[in-house]
Amino acid sequence: MKEGNYKFDKLDCEVGCVSSNKASGTDMWTDVTEVVFRQPFPEGVTPIVLTEIRNPSYATSKTGQTSLSTRVFDVTNTGFKFIIYPEDAAARKVAIAQNVQYAAITPGIGMVDQEQQIIIAAGHGEDSPIYSSTMKDNNFYIYNAQGETADKELLKLYSPTILTALQTNNYPVASTLRRTNITQNDEDGKTWTTGAKIKRVLDHEIEVDGEKISSTSGLDKYSAYRDQLGWIAIATYKEGGSAPTDISTVTADKGKGLNVRIVDGRVYVDGASQFNIYSITGKKLPSNTMLTAGFYIIQANGMNKKILVK
Repeated sequence: MKEGNYKFDKLDCEVGCVSSNKASGTDMWTDVTEVVFRQPFPEGVTPIVLTEIRNPSYATSKTGQTSLSTRVFDVTNTGFKFIIYPEDAAARKVAIAQNVQYAAITPGIGMVDQEQQIIIAAGHGEDSPIYSSTMKDNNFYIYNAQGETADKELLKLYSPTILTALQTNNYPVASTLRRTNITQNDEDGKTWTTGAKIKRVLDHEIEVDGEKISSTSGLDKYSAYRDQLGWIAIATYKEGGSAPTDISTVTADKGKGLNVRIVDGRVYVDGASQFNIYSITGKKLPSNTMLTAGFYIIQANGMNKKILVK
């Protein structure tokens, strides 16, 4: 994705690249960098943020290369902060500013490509904070707002690509995540991905007031050092799975008896004075809409028919 701002149904997405602050003082890592979104997310929305260093650079070739890790924290609807840690064995600063790419997206589910029916979903880990070397269950939940209430929905995704990142820096060291998918099978033999088991792998353990804070302990005394997860999943919609709207109902093709014609971008249904047009995401369109290229659903005489406008 190019840098810029995108809209996937109700999901806002921003992609950008920023330069990190250089290290200063005696700390063995970079200073904190604060990022302000070009377009703020709606009030009350905490987006999911993913970051990656592009073409890492170092002070001189003589120092050699070292692994670097970005840690995101303090995410709000207007921006976020991050810091870059080197591997502990390097024992030196990241003295040169790094180019850091980021993607931020609203939690929820949306359509990326109507024609290919590619969906994107994002959310915050809710089942278990990440704090030990044991895999922690994090099911993929989204909230469907209904007036002043919100229903939590467990997603069912077919063979998704999953991206995960910590959204806090409560245990301040270089780290990485290991993942295995949580799946369930249905009666039709399809395997759905409903979440991910996550393990946080830390570069080293830290000491606070002379006490080593174990990265593996789940005791309440260490709860302040647990981190929160953010996830993004991209998949092609399959019937029976989760979708931005109830595509499985709207797109069921029961319209073999419907004769639908497209003339100059407008829909005509033989033998039907009234009919409904829906986008592939389920949005109802005026019947006199001039359609652009893509897939649409036509409803008439109690039947549905999927059409392709070229």
